[in-house]
Amino acid sequence: MITFFAAGRYAWLFGVGAAGAVAAVIWIMYWALGKPAEPATPRPVRTISDQDRWMTVWTEVRGSELPEAKALEPVLNEYMGVITPAARQLGDDDDDVIQLRNDLDMLVKVLRQDPDNLPSTIQNLKTLIAEVRARL
Repeated sequence: MITFFAAGRYAWLFGVGAAGAVAAVIWIMYWALGKPAEPATPRPVRTISDQDRWMTVWTEVRGSELPEAKALEPVLNEYMGVITPAARQLGDDDDDVIQLRNDLDMLVKVLRQDPDNLPSTIQNLKTLIAEVRARL
């Protein structure tokens, strides 16, 4: 009989503990699963302008000792004559405009790492420039 009354005397501790556990579960579910959606924080997008991209390649070409690199100067000038109108008329998300920019970036990598492939890379860039010029 004494144990029954002793258990009743401390039963409120069990109730408080259970209520605390339920509150903790609700709080975790609210914050982890159902937190109200906050608007996404816009991230500044770092874009490289075509002039900056061209200047990077131009600097690499001028500093290169390869004879093929000197043949790149007219191609780079032709690139600048095509990319700006192409980006305006066709749009920045056009496949050919994107490919032109990627090919110019690839030209820098080839110039630095694999100069043996430079003639074919130059020819690919010339062909793409001619295709884009035909679309304008």
